[in-house]
Amino acid sequence: MKLSNCLPALLGAGLFAVAATASGGDFKTDIKTQAYSAERNLAVDIGAPGAVRADVQIHGGDLREKLRFELGTNENGRIAGGIYIPPGDERFVSVVAFDARGEAILSGESVVHVGKELIPEFQVALEGRETKTPVKARFGSQLLSAGIVGGNEELLKIQLTLRDPYGEFVPYSPEHFIWDLPKGFPEIKYSCFNGALCILEWRPTKEQEAIYLCLQIEPQPCVTINEDDFRGPYKYVAVGFQHTCAITKDDDVRCWGDNLVGQLGAPSGSTCRFNDCSLTPLPVVCPPGEVCKFRSLAAGGNHTCAVDTNSKAWCWGEDGPATGESSNGSLPKHAHRQIPAPANLGMRVDFVSIDTNITHTCALSAAQDVFCWGFNFLGELGIPMDEETVTAKARLVRTGNKYTSIATGTQHSCAIQTHGLMDCWGDNHNFQLTGNVNNAAIITVNPKVPLLNGKSVRRVATGQSTTCVESSDNNTLCWGKPAMSAAATTRNPGFIALPASFATSLATEMDDCGGGFQNCTQTCLTDSSGELMCGRWVTGAAPAQLSRVRKPWTDYGVDWTQTDVGPSHTCTVTEMRDIWCFGLNDFGQFGNGTVSSTDTWEPKTATLRN
Repeated sequence: MKLSNCLPALLGAGLFAVAATASGGDFKTDIKTQAYSAERNLAVDIGAPGAVRADVQIHGGDLREKLRFELGTNENGRIAGGIYIPPGDERFVSVVAFDARGEAILSGESVVHVGKELIPEFQVALEGRETKTPVKARFGSQLLSAGIVGGNEELLKIQLTLRDPYGEFVPYSPEHFIWDLPKGFPEIKYSCFNGALCILEWRPTKEQEAIYLCLQIEPQPCVTINEDDFRGPYKYVAVGFQHTCAITKDDDVRCWGDNLVGQLGAPSGSTCRFNDCSLTPLPVVCPPGEVCKFRSLAAGGNHTCAVDTNSKAWCWGEDGPATGESSNGSLPKHAHRQIPAPANLGMRVDFVSIDTNITHTCALSAAQDVFCWGFNFLGELGIPMDEETVTAKARLVRTGNKYTSIATGTQHSCAIQTHGLMDCWGDNHNFQLTGNVNNAAIITVNPKVPLLNGKSVRRVATGQSTTCVESSDNNTLCWGKPAMSAAATTRNPGFIALPASFATSLATEMDDCGGGFQNCTQTCLTDSSGELMCGRWVTGAAPAQLSRVRKPWTDYGVDWTQTDVGPSHTCTVTEMRDIWCFGLNDFGQFGNGTVSSTDTWEPKTATLRN
């Protein structure tokens, strides 16, 4: 295996950091090579914004069947792990990265040659969602990363970390690397802790900069410095009526706000308007023996639902069929209830994502089937109303189609098929299924909505009286009515809420618009440039275009990555893994340690990190 270090130019700074790449120089022979088992011979590292897991598949050549590996996030919020690729001349390596809702957001494939010895690093470029910097999956027998760990105006300390496919640290010292430093660059070894290399101030000539740029480009760029240590804990947020929950970088779930019926998933010690509540994030309390790590999360009304990393679906909060079978008071109100999902031949159903609203919940299985449970008075479960009007067990939606995502409104549901068509079912009194009168039980929406006809759907959001999608031409479209109480004349068969939106997340829900009663719908999205765009469709007015929400001032700037909208407040996650909320905070649903009856229209204070 070859390793070398090269020096990224920070023009005008006068101080430089050394980064590392797995090609160029030779490892010294005194590093002992680990004998890998047949399970793992390659380490994998993926830093993909918004992704929480990845599937890696190996096929081609003399392999009789595909090998598949599922990787989750590590302590720094990066997707990492070890895989096994049988040695051979030609192997196809495909990578698909998924967000917290189970939607595939990035993918890529490459042909590689794998030997029996230490394997030089190779990379697979991932595409599908626009990002500020190219996203690549890194593979290698040992992966090297670098970062600045200290220093002063005269000296910088560079820490290198070497890991094997099992995530274990590989010991080394500075002599084990060949440092490709430009001529005249001074270095002091052994004067820093943990085998780091100390770099003195150096002002390069133009010729030295040009030489260094060549070192960067050939044979491949240096590893990016990892700044995850400065980030907060949150990577995904879900908003209920008066509570908020979030998945952390470690796949934990924390909740805050109203806890009257246990929707926070843990006991709380505060009171807001005579209700139990928490003004700060609380870790949920899982049943004994369960993994208590989660890959998907949704909050609706006064309950919360999630899918854990063992593919089990759980709900907690208000006692109703949307949260599973009742314990009749035998369990604490915040107890988690697993949702039973009978499958053919008695096999367990594995879930990957979930969504919930007020009276029903739906989840997507690993086999790309949709299961729903709760009330079915208007067909919102996707099963005939005369067959079952209420169920606490997950029931399969039998359309014969396969799906990639699911969204639930108050009394309707929508799911995107694998090839981009979208099916919706349930209540259509507010024209939220197709934007017009339609009495079919389950409808394929695309040809029914004029602006969507001939286009596919990339993502969907549903509220009480609206449905919004991002279409294949990157526009955000919505249809329905601004409020359930609005006159039928306010119906809109489909309007462009934001052209060229390039959304990375999308949410819509009925709101009170500050007037004390629900008379409008708020729709928000985050886009690929890190902006948060929101708009309110008010009863009696034409639908408004989504407009940019002013960013709060911070020392490090704000780029938004994901948002969710509830009936009383909106919350959004930043690239720095912080959450900012706006709207009402009367039950502590902002999670910043305060309560307020003032309705704010833009984020002011971030949720507490601890």
